[in-house]
Amino acid sequence: MKAYKGFDKNMQCRGFQYAEGETYELPEGQDAKLCERGFHACERPVDVLRRRS
Repeated sequence: MKAYKGFDKNMQCRGFQYAEGETYELPEGQDAKLCERGFHACERPVDVLRRRS
């Protein structure tokens, strides 16, 4: 699946610093929970512009 990640001009999203070309994983023992862990992406590029509370 191709997905798109939105972040600010400093490549940060919700306080997490991203870097181009890197891969990120949750710490050992943490389960991935859709839309709950902060690591999220969208299937359509325009969706990264929507804000959710």
